[in-house]
Amino acid sequence: MGQFEITEDDIGLQVMPLFHVIVNGCINPCLAAGATVVLMRRFEELAFMKTISEEKVSFIAVVPPFLFAWVMKVPEAIAYDVTHVRLFVTAATTFPDDLKRSVLKYMPKAKLLYVYGLTESSGGNATALLHGDAFRKTGSIGMLNPLLGHRIIDGFGKDVPGGEPGELLLKGPQIIKGYYKREEETKATFIDGWLHTGDVVRADEDGFLYFVDRLKEMIKTGGENVFAKEVEDVLLGNSKVAEVGVFELPDEKWGEKVHAAIVLKEGEEASADEINTFTGEKLLGFKRPKAIHFLKTLPRNPSGKILKHVLKKDFMEQ
Repeated sequence: MGQFEITEDDIGLQVMPLFHVIVNGCINPCLAAGATVVLMRRFEELAFMKTISEEKVSFIAVVPPFLFAWVMKVPEAIAYDVTHVRLFVTAATTFPDDLKRSVLKYMPKAKLLYVYGLTESSGGNATALLHGDAFRKTGSIGMLNPLLGHRIIDGFGKDVPGGEPGELLLKGPQIIKGYYKREEETKATFIDGWLHTGDVVRADEDGFLYFVDRLKEMIKTGGENVFAKEVEDVLLGNSKVAEVGVFELPDEKWGEKVHAAIVLKEGEEASADEINTFTGEKLLGFKRPKAIHFLKTLPRNPSGKILKHVLKKDFMEQ
């Protein structure tokens, strides 16, 4: 089945919510190929790894936060044999190299496939980063689906020069026509046949795309623009950091101030000063978090995405 190479002998594991468009990345390819699909009601570390082992699962589609950042905290889960997994598909958030290595440590036969897409593009099949490029093109979301047209534009609707960040526009047969009974949102998002994704990307000289941030998550501080994901990627480069969410709060002087909520890896300790020193070596001053918050967990929706509006509300109240 295309890039997934699913056959009738495969066994896929669906652990993501069935209301999520990610079913197009697991259930539909398996059904089309006549393969088996194993359904889990919800993600739970021990049950997840046990199911992979007992059902001899060969194909998994899951978002990174559901996996080893949590699974590795449960030694009993890692004890299960999952070496028969041959295809590991992920999407939706940063997939750092150390997490890739962890996947391959426990699933040495697996090929890694990272996909990007939206509900409006019928799921994660707008771009794909194949296994052979997983480490060669670190941070890339892959190359565009050849069935799709695309543009990368600036705030004035003009195409940006190569390598520059801009909003990604998509056009093609898999793009939906609009939102049901939401005419205003449809008009604002689908313009002249182009889907305005609201996602900022850049392209390298080989045509690989890199996700920069979401337009709505851009932080404006002191007249400068800060992409939250850029700060998150730097913080995730710290060996003590497991998860991070960067967000903004109002500030009288700067307009908005950069905040970071951090979950440390099991057994690690760190101070705000230590994190600030680390970011000081990698980020310009206005991009560095002005406040560091250490949490045990980050609020997430059933699809694994960090609920930044919850973080903002909680810390505004504090």
